[in-house]
Order: sequence, then structure tokens, then C-alpha cells
Amino acid sequence: MGIKSLVDIGVGLLGSILVDFIGVRRVSITALSIAIVGRTLLAFGKTTTTLYLALFVLSPFGDALLSVGLYRVALKKLTTPTTRPLAFAISYASQNWAGVCVALFVDWMRRGVDMEVNGMVFTPVRQFVDWTVVDLDDLDTERPNILTTATTRAKPMIDLETLERILPAKQKQSTEFEDATTRRAMPEYRVFKTIHNKANKHKSSPIGNVMQLIQQLISILRTRNAWKVIVFSFASVAVCLQWTASDVVLPPFLERRFGEGLPIYTIQSIHMLGCLVLPPIVGALTNGNGDFQIVMPGLWIMAVSPLFLALSPNVAGACAWQVFMVFGQVLWSPRQDSWIAGLAPTGMEGLFFAVGSSRALLAPLGDWMMGMMNDKYNTNCKECRDEFGHFCDSLVADGSGGIKQCASIQRTCKLFLDVGSCPTTCIECPTWKETNPSTFWYLLMLMSVVSPMMVWVFLPFLRDKNARSDRCYGVFIMNRRRLMGIYGATED
Repeated sequence: MGIKSLVDIGVGLLGSILVDFIGVRRVSITALSIAIVGRTLLAFGKTTTTLYLALFVLSPFGDALLSVGLYRVALKKLTTPTTRPLAFAISYASQNWAGVCVALFVDWMRRGVDMEVNGMVFTPVRQFVDWTVVDLDDLDTERPNILTTATTRAKPMIDLETLERILPAKQKQSTEFEDATTRRAMPEYRVFKTIHNKANKHKSSPIGNVMQLIQQLISILRTRNAWKVIVFSFASVAVCLQWTASDVVLPPFLERRFGEGLPIYTIQSIHMLGCLVLPPIVGALTNGNGDFQIVMPGLWIMAVSPLFLALSPNVAGACAWQVFMVFGQVLWSPRQDSWIAGLAPTGMEGLFFAVGSSRALLAPLGDWMMGMMNDKYNTNCKECRDEFGHFCDSLVADGSGGIKQCASIQRTCKLFLDVGSCPTTCIECPTWKETNPSTFWYLLMLMSVVSPMMVWVFLPFLRDKNARSDRCYGVFIMNRRRLMGIYGATED
């Protein structure tokens, strides 16, 4: 999955660049078509080759192209500086709708019971697919094989006369005996490039396009706006680790300490539900404020939100963390997108967004870090769980001498206990090594606080109020107004 993430990031950055050359509409239609084919292969593919083809070829060129700067380029072109914050807030909210649906659907699936038929395990997801998707390989033995019987030609959906009325012949003198090849062909469309450089004599060749791209990239990297976006992106990496922790650490943390019956993914979806409802409201209320008047408080609120789970490492603390995290997130994250879009030069938005998305290159490193910390501070109890991850929480008789043995809902585990109950959580597992549940969340909070501090350090440079001669864009100026900017106050 780490390799797939790198491929998605690379293709996504490439897609942002292609938007400038091909256009938003063509990239979106092409990516959507490829994504549909990739999802179809994932649903119906039965070989390893098909899975790799869907994950590493079709999914990156489909899903990744749709999930990057495509919509930001379109929104930037369709909005004005006044309406842009609200438009990006609404777009940000719509992107979280799918996450909420998936989280609730997964929790509904987790409440189901796995079935075992002829040695094959059917999880609730597999049962759902078998019930809703027709498997063409399964032949109904009660009915005759229709493929071996006589068949008749299917009736066309549209007859020739109706088709001729929709697409009339190009020449009036056409007769009913006229060959179909002489009828009017479909209109031809030409592809126009957004970026056009008349000085490049090789502009129609692939080498010319690459040279043109390099020239555009160099020109963008020479601008202050590009470095403002790069500085902010890398300064906010630490606080973005909370999103990774919510996906990677929170589900196993809740399951290992409180059991499988807990609606883990419903709790995890609290911040996605908040990001679905709150961004348009916050965007409308803060539309007249400066960008960093909203971004800085949001960064601080989100940075300190893990404190609730560190002080109270239980279900209530997890819910409180999700709630306060979403309050901070809806303040700074949609406004960040709007701010970056306002800085993008006209005609080179896709390439500019690709440069600004360089923070995504560190995403696999964040996944690895969260996984390592989860393994150290939230250890698993494999001895008390079966190979499918279910807890061995049921006490059954072994049949030989009346020895009691623990079993899961699917398997009998190699766990013999003298006590009259079996573990339902890792805390009850006799071989589990106890760890302090608050340590990880304190460390996450300390790492997250680095982001608002770094943004505050570079705030004069980001606000574009000072020139380079003003003590390095005002970064090394220290006065009362500079200190007040730590929570977003203006320097005027």
C-alpha cells in the first residue's frame, strides 16, 4: 500500500500539470472513465495480475487524477476573490460525504457474522457482493444452458429511420440505397492547450512540450507566491499527522482496548461528518476576514485537540478529540485551499497546484511513522485473537477431559485458561504487555504544535507585507504586533 501511495502521489502531481495542457474538462472525463474501469476490475477481477493492474495502473490514472488539483483549478477559474473562500468550503464539504458513508457502512458490515462454507470464509462484505453482483461464472443447474440453444438476433434499440432523423444525411440527394459510409460523420473536435508559447518552435512536438513545461516550472519557482505555498505546506505537515493518526491509530486503539462491539468507524467519522456540515457555515461567517486571521486559530485548535484523548484515553476522549479536531480543521484547511488558489497565476494553475502539493510526498513517511508508533504504544495481542483478527471471547469445551478452550466466532483458538472467562479485549489477554495509552497522544500533540509555531515564524513572509530588505521579509522583526500574530491578529 505504501508503493501504491507513492504511485498515486506521482500520478496526481502529473495530473495537475496535465490540466494546464489539456484542460479541466478533458482530464476529468478521461480520469472518470479510467476510474470506472479500475473499480470494475477490483470488483470482478479474480487474479493477482488483475488486482495489480487495477491498483497500480488504472487506480492512479483514474482516482488520483480526480483527487488532486483538478477541482481547485476549476473553482479558481469559476470564482472571484470574494466568493472563492465560500466556494472552496462547499467543495471541501462535499469531498467528505463519501468518507462518512464508507465509515458508517463499514461499521454496519462489522456487526455481521462471517460465514464458512466448504472451508471458505465469507465476510459480510463478501456476502454483500455475492448477494448483489451476478457472477457470470456460476451456471444455474436447474435451467438449461441457454448458450447451447438456438439464439435469435436481438432487436435494435433504435431503428434506422429514427437514427436518420437524429443524424440527417449531409447531402439532400441521398437515397435509401445510399451506402452508410457516405452519410454525415460525427463532428471532429480539436484539443487546445491552455499553455501556449509562440517562441517555442518545437511547441507541437513532445520534446517541445517538455521544454515548455520546464520553462513554466522555472518561472513559477522564481515567484514569491510559489515559495509562500511551499513554506506553508511543509510547515503544516506536523498537524496533518492527526489525519493519519485518525485513520491508522484510532481504530486499532479502540478495538484493542474496548473490543469489537464498539462502533469504531462511526466514532472515526465524527470529524468527516463535521467537515461535511460545518465548512459552508464557517466559510459564510468568515468570508470577510483575512486568510491568516482564520488559519492561525484553526491550526492551534487542531494542534492541541489530542490533549483530550491523552487526558482521558477512552471512548469519550476519542469523541472529544474528533470534535475539537474538526473545529480546527474546518477553519484552516478550506481557507488554505482558497488562499493557494488566489496565488496561482492564470493559465498555470495546475502546475502551481502541483508545486504546492509537494507536501504529499511526505505522506508515506507519515504512514510509516504512525504505524511504528502504533506498534510501540498500542501493542496488539495476537495470542488472544484468531487469524482473522476476532477476539477469542467464547469459552467452549475441548471434548477431551472437559478442558475449557477459548474460541472466536469462527475458530477455536489455541488458548487454554484456568479462569471461567475468555478475553474480549487486549487488556484482558494474559500475555499482553501493558503500555501507557496516553503516551502516544501526548507525543502527537507535541508534534502537532510545531505546525502553528512554524507558520507563525514565517507569517510576515506569507502575508506579503514586507520586502526582502525588511530583515528577510520581516521574519526576524520582533515587536508587539509580531507577537500578536501568533493567534492570527493582523500587523496593521
